[in-house]
Order: sequence, then C-alpha cells, then structure tokens
Amino acid sequence: MSITLRQLCASDNYRYGLHMVAGEEGLDKIVQWVHTLEDEEVGDFLHGGELIFTTGIGHRNMEILEWLLPLINKLKENDASGIVINTGPYIKKIPDEVIQFGNEFGFPIFTMPWEVHVVDVTRDFCSQIIEMDKREDNIGNILQNVIFYPGDLEKYTPRLQKNGFFPSETCCLLGVKLVEGKKTAIQNSIFAKQFIKRKVKSLCSQVGFFELQDVLYFALGDCEKHLLHQIVSGICEASGDKKDQKLYVCVSSNEDGLAKLSENYKRISLMFPICEAHGEEVLFYDELGIKKILLSVGDMESLRRYEHEMLGRLEEYDDGNGTNFLEIFKMYLDCDGSVQRVAEQTFTHRNTVNYQIKKIKNIIGYDISSLESRLELMLAYQIRDILQ
Repeated sequence: MSITLRQLCASDNYRYGLHMVAGEEGLDKIVQWVHTLEDEEVGDFLHGGELIFTTGIGHRNMEILEWLLPLINKLKENDASGIVINTGPYIKKIPDEVIQFGNEFGFPIFTMPWEVHVVDVTRDFCSQIIEMDKREDNIGNILQNVIFYPGDLEKYTPRLQKNGFFPSETCCLLGVKLVEGKKTAIQNSIFAKQFIKRKVKSLCSQVGFFELQDVLYFALGDCEKHLLHQIVSGICEASGDKKDQKLYVCVSSNEDGLAKLSENYKRISLMFPICEAHGEEVLFYDELGIKKILLSVGDMESLRRYEHEMLGRLEEYDDGNGTNFLEIFKMYLDCDGSVQRVAEQTFTHRNTVNYQIKKIKNIIGYDISSLESRLELMLAYQIRDILQ
C-alpha cells in the first residue's frame, strides 16, 4: 500500500531525469516523506523513511568525497530510504567510493540534472505520499467498521478494494503493544511505531492498519506463515535492548478472507494480558493449545466464576497468610503430582512439600486423586492465565 522508492523514482522511466547509480536492492524501501539536506549533523533529526535531496551547495569549498560519503553513511544509520543528488556546479560526478557504499549496503543513490528544480520534484513526491496516507487512513477506518459491525461486511468490502486492499484468500490480524516505562520519552514511542509500520508495510503488500487503545493492529492479507514469522521478527527489532520499554506481539489465525476479523480482534485483546503476565514477547493464537478453546468462549464471566470456584479459597488463604500455595500447587500439577520433582525445583525438603500439599488439599476441599479432578484444576489455572 505505501509508496516505495521504486514507485516514486523509477516510474515513467525515471521521470525528472532521475538516474539510479547505486543501491538497487533498496528500491522497495518505504518512503515516508521527502526532505532536503546538506549537512550530515542534521541527519540525527530524521525519523526514518525519508528520501533525501542534496545539491552540495553548502560544501562548495570541500572535496566531494570529504562530505558526501559521511552524509550518506549518516542517512543509512538513521534509516533514510535513499538520496537524490542534484548534479551540477557543486557535484559534477559521483565518486566511485560513494557508489560502492550504496551497492554494498543496498542504499539507493540517484542523480538528477541541475536543470530540474528540486522544489518541483519534492512537491510532486509529497503529494503522492499524502494521497497514499489518505488511502491508508481510509482502509484503517473501514477495517474498524468491519470489526465492530461484522454483519455489514459485504458493504465494506468494495470500499476496501477501492482503496487498494483486497486480500484474495486469507487474512490475519496482528496486534503490537508498546508498554513504556516512566523514563521512555513519548517521542521515542512515536518513532518506534513509525519503524514498526514501515517494517510491516515493506514486507507485506496487502496490509491495512489502525490504532486502538494504544495497540497497533495490522490486517495482513495473503500472508504465508514464513512471511508472518519474518514480519514478527522485524517488529521485535523496534524494541531492541531498551530496558524501559517492552513490546508485545499477538498474532491471530490466518483465516479465510475478512469474515473472521471481528472474532480475531476479540481473541487478540484477550491474548495481551497473557503476554504481560508471563513476560512473553510474542504469542501466536495457533500455538496456544487449550487456551484457544478458552479464548473462544464468549462468556468471560462464566470462566471467571469457574476459576474462583476452583482456586478462590487458595488465593484467599495466600492473601491472608503470606503463603505461595497457588504457585506451589500449580507446580505440583505440572509435575504430574510428583512431590520429589516439586522439592527439587523449589530446593525444599520433600517432607515440607508433603506438608504443603496436604494443607492445600484441606484448603480447597477438593479430591485430586483422579485424573479428571486434576484436569479440572489445571483448566482453572489456564483460565487464570487468561483473566489476569
């Protein structure tokens, strides 16, 4: 959906006299905006995704290689999409070292004749970008209508197609949530979201997105499983090693068309608490096991009552006595009722564990000797994971 360098610069046989001299591998990079830049120090103020124009007018007394190569390197470091060099009185020829750099790192470098006015090109390119942004906003708004008014899907499908979004076979919903710490600047969060959008749009041709309650949602059309995993890996790059910012990604099933979009939205909304409770950065709905069945239950209150019926007394005892019996009992069930394994995992004497389990049985007042009863309790713990 988004405008790429290939569409902007390589369309109509390189109109405006644009000529690619290096970095052809990067032609499919997304262009977020167009900017004129002559000084490498200003490169740190870029947001990423910019197509840069330069004339060399500010470096008339310097050797070209002395300033141009550092500038392009700075642009690459700040995730710019490419550079257009206005050749003429200040830059007569592109140095071989610059061309080599562009090819080595897949950073697109174009030349443009001096006779072509930069303002005419940037105005045209910006108009195209704005028009594409409007179409993406339209798609996002329509997708929200599909989610909240699924009965009107037939009415919204032609409108999506008119704006360029028409998955022919499958569609899945991907949610991204950034949890910011107290020290995380709002600006950093905005940049991270822009990076995520560019990454997703660069990997999937059929994508619509919108933001609701601080979660970025992407509807991905005709996205194969291997590509979906590639997209998730790319998204996780946005958080990097930032200790004061956590990122969670939840992915729905890859369903036929848009009919399941509303249902998948509800599932993802319930998956985020699981991510945060267990510190899981990524969750795929298809890999949730029994939790898939629980997430499909429409009546969350019934699940809540069941969990409280099975584990409520134990939770109340922990709260009142400062114990961790809920955790110990969960471990006991996970260890197939083996006191020895629980003792080893908790570095506790088995007699102590035996005492704790006996105490727990008295508190819950539930016979756990049969497989069925243990399954019921394990189900309660699974529900607890969802409801936390």
